[in-house]
Amino acid sequence: MTRDELNDLSIFALREFARRTGVYAPTSKKKEELINDIIDISEGRKQPHIAKTKQGRPPKNYGYPFADTFVGVQQLIYQTNLNQESHFDYNENLKTVNGYVEFSNTGTVVWSFINLKLVCFNMSNVEAERLGVRTGDFVTASVGGENHNQVTEILMVNNLPVKQFMPQRPDFSLIEHIPVDSPINFGGRFADFKANYGESVYLYGSNNLQNSLAAAELLENCNTNAKIYLNISIVDKNRFVLNQLSTCEKFVTSFSATIEDARHTVMLAIERAKRMMESGQDCTIVVDDVQSIHSIDNEDFTLTKSLMSLSKANHNSSVTLFALMPQNHSLDLFEKLADRRYKIVDRNFVAVE
Repeated sequence: MTRDELNDLSIFALREFARRTGVYAPTSKKKEELINDIIDISEGRKQPHIAKTKQGRPPKNYGYPFADTFVGVQQLIYQTNLNQESHFDYNENLKTVNGYVEFSNTGTVVWSFINLKLVCFNMSNVEAERLGVRTGDFVTASVGGENHNQVTEILMVNNLPVKQFMPQRPDFSLIEHIPVDSPINFGGRFADFKANYGESVYLYGSNNLQNSLAAAELLENCNTNAKIYLNISIVDKNRFVLNQLSTCEKFVTSFSATIEDARHTVMLAIERAKRMMESGQDCTIVVDDVQSIHSIDNEDFTLTKSLMSLSKANHNSSVTLFALMPQNHSLDLFEKLADRRYKIVDRNFVAVE
């Protein structure tokens, strides 16, 4: 967010933004001071302030500091080879879009990436049941007609023509979990990085930008045939990290996204990984800054628990999880349950016993 954009905010909105950015005592500072502190924290010249209890821990209701966020637009970025639509004309009768299916209490919908925004299209429940699609399935659909947000026809499911798509597949919850002592191969300079299919790996370091670059490079050099990059706390200055990810599906939100949109993005990424495993693929998912997901979670931490239970392998497919965490934070749930731990130092991974 630029200085001019910050200056346009009211003092009340600016204080709230400063509080979430990690500015210390924002109510005691003038507008210019708040703007300077926000920019200094965002650009790394200052460390964000983190409230602590008497025991030295962050309070339970404390949200993750938004120093690593920017005010932009909601993003859900698909594979680069899917020829995504860059413009949508609602005046036309029909248009082809790519998107992810979601079954909700209100019906079936398709979330699509159009003009850097998450757009929802309604889908017939009858058609969804006929095709056997599930939440997280990737579809190519015709939309429009009298209702501009209505799916009129499903053309492809998971990159297969409808006639070739075979909905007979195991349910993720019923797939037997078998510890597979089979190492994943990494190319490039990560030949010595150790991880097995179906494991959860905990990564942490002190430099958020360098961590993200290292994780992106690690994901690109992984030889699994399905990859997902999830980041709901990406900063404007870090957006070029996405350019390094050319062989994976990317689920990304910005600061301007509502909490519900962020939750939808996380949920879709989790469900997408499950659909990949059900179809017999080995999926690697990198969660860039898992603390940000923990901070938007509901009281029962549904998303966090879903991520924790995502790692699974059998003899045919697997989901391997890499959870990235800033060094100055702690999330014992992931740290204690992880199969492996690595510290990131100058974009290199050092194994931690």
